[in-house]
Amino acid sequence: MGRPASDQSLHRQVARDIRRAIETGQLAPGSRLPNEIRLGEQYAVSRTTIRQALVMLTEDRLIDRIPGRHGIFVSAASQQMRYLHMVTMFGRKWIGPYDAAIMSQTEQHARRLGWRVCIHHAADLNEVTQMIAEVNNDPFSIGGTLEGRFTPQQVVDLIRGSPLPWVVLSDLVETVRSDPVLDQVICDAFSSIQLAARTLIDGGCRNIALFIFHQEMVWNQDCISAFRSVLDAAEIPANQQQIFDLAALRQTQYPVTLEENTQGNFAAIRLVLEHWKQTDQWPDGIIMPESDMKEFERCIRQDAQAKDRLKNMHVTLTASEETVEISGRYYLPWRTTWILASVTQMVATAVSMIRERRINPTEPRRKYIREVRAVTDPIPSPTPSPHDAGNVSAMMV
Repeated sequence: MGRPASDQSLHRQVARDIRRAIETGQLAPGSRLPNEIRLGEQYAVSRTTIRQALVMLTEDRLIDRIPGRHGIFVSAASQQMRYLHMVTMFGRKWIGPYDAAIMSQTEQHARRLGWRVCIHHAADLNEVTQMIAEVNNDPFSIGGTLEGRFTPQQVVDLIRGSPLPWVVLSDLVETVRSDPVLDQVICDAFSSIQLAARTLIDGGCRNIALFIFHQEMVWNQDCISAFRSVLDAAEIPANQQQIFDLAALRQTQYPVTLEENTQGNFAAIRLVLEHWKQTDQWPDGIIMPESDMKEFERCIRQDAQAKDRLKNMHVTLTASEETVEISGRYYLPWRTTWILASVTQMVATAVSMIRERRINPTEPRRKYIREVRAVTDPIPSPTPSPHDAGNVSAMMV
């Protein structure tokens, strides 16, 4: 089995092909690989691409150089490697910076233990079911992690009774917190929103808005509790504590395409802007997920009044600690602070739980990762010029 993460870059394609040859026994332990020139000719790529592929295979401990012998050889330990699997039902088009950070960290922590990571993108529940059955029947599998758009019962049905340890990650934990049979690791939303709210208050904000998605999720209930607790302690009146549920504003039935999701968020945020116009309750600070920022900024660019009233706003974006590294920091036309949750610690904890359960099975555990930090953009960009051309009371919590 052992399928690597999907990536269409040339060096990954080459590495994947050589990896499969090693896994299937076509290249036996101790056998010598063709030199870089011959490999380049075989795959019709440059020597630079071949070298990048060989570096990946070396990091995975599949190939190495033997002292006193010229060339690169299949590692004797290649047949002793084990696979850590990651199954996600977001689909390739849904992968954003947060999920990319989880995948990147999973690979790093697994490699430190001598494991290889297989990332499986599933489009629907049937595909997930098949993938997990294959993983459970693979003698080289050691366990895995699960995240994505599942219902609680689906998660329990998929994992309960598995011969391998599985850990539920990220916001998927929100749907299965009450089930005691699953190992769960979560970046604690309460800590993130507390820090975000305190950052805004310390910056002088007194009329603050919080954007959430799906109020019924425990994750967002924690966000609301943290938000209220900090603002109440700062003696900010309730009418200056604005909370908007984008899911309720959208009224969209799932599943949706990526384009439908973007348009739904865009329409919901426009309703919020109209609400501010009608009530004249323009915020001086906003807390929102980094993933919603693009639609929010686009809406403001198209609305001259909103652009003027919000030009001095302070924005805090909740995201993963690797957002800057993966997405590249983009400067917004406001004072912007990133509230970064420690996805590194979350994944490290999950990998440790899998390793421990393989050695010494224990009762399922739930771990909360409360490590968050604030990073302020030092150089705001100029306010962008426009280039794009209801009632929300029910959505205010």
